[in-house]
Amino acid sequence: MNDTTETGKGYIPPEETTGEITKEIKQARHFEIMDSMVARVLHNFEGSSDELKELEEKTRLALADFVSDFVNIEMENQAKTEGEHLNPMTGVLNRKGAERIFDLLRGEQARKKEGGKMVSVRLDLDNFKKVNDLGDHALGDKVLKEVAENLRHADILIHFSGDEFGLILFDVRQSKKKDVGLLSHDETIKMILSRIVKNIEVSCQKVIDEEVAKKPDLEDLKVSASVGYKILDPEESKDMDFANADSLADDAASFSKKLKGTNLPAEKRIVGADENKKETMERLGVTEADILVSKLEGDINRPIGDVRKQLTSDGQKDLDEAVTKALAEIKKIIEQNFSN
Repeated sequence: MNDTTETGKGYIPPEETTGEITKEIKQARHFEIMDSMVARVLHNFEGSSDELKELEEKTRLALADFVSDFVNIEMENQAKTEGEHLNPMTGVLNRKGAERIFDLLRGEQARKKEGGKMVSVRLDLDNFKKVNDLGDHALGDKVLKEVAENLRHADILIHFSGDEFGLILFDVRQSKKKDVGLLSHDETIKMILSRIVKNIEVSCQKVIDEEVAKKPDLEDLKVSASVGYKILDPEESKDMDFANADSLADDAASFSKKLKGTNLPAEKRIVGADENKKETMERLGVTEADILVSKLEGDINRPIGDVRKQLTSDGQKDLDEAVTKALAEIKKIIEQNFSN
């Protein structure tokens, strides 16, 4: 199956290709139904070959309008059904579509005795709200479509809603790295997702840069993604539905989001659902104080943003500096007095 018809990978073909494919499918279906109906009509006919040919032509002519209408209705119903499984903005799988694909892949994984791992992934865009606040919703839509376009060739792409995306990676096998050797599944997955995050950052930056001339406030805005994932072993996946796997991946992505304010780059804070959070923090050099300050910063971003809109450019710079200094002082207080 080629990319133009592999809808499971979230690929939307160009309009001209889509039109040609639709036309071909309609024609093929028309001939299939027509041949079947004509065969039924002529099944018990007794007569010469000329009489048979004449009757066949008359039958096809009589059935032409009926078959065309039938095919049109059938395809409209099919399109409606397929539409229920797609996000209307980006045209990729929604939750309902993902559940359907997940079940199919889970069955396939169970049949593979020595296959790779199946992985449920959550990607929540960072700073997307600022895109809407500093730009507008049209720019926000552009960013979402850019992310979807960028991720189309990942295994299975999902757009839940707003800034929430997901992936289902299928048959992930351990990679080898020069001078390191065989990587673990977690290391392999983090390497794959790190590349995806970097691609999101680069592609979204291009969209934002196009708007900076008209909206200077966007100049320092960077869009990235907080990512969490859940690895499904063949035995485990038999008893786990998509809702459970996605929920575990989402929890891991939420933890990654908490780490965002610690100034760790997004590709360094990709979190597995089965990781020990405390060990992850130690590995990344993050403290509880860092996370508390990060949460505080997130909580005050909205009111600070509302205030910024009322200030001159110089006032905005002064406010930003004051907030940065205040958060630094707050962090010192927390570190000196933090109690587990």
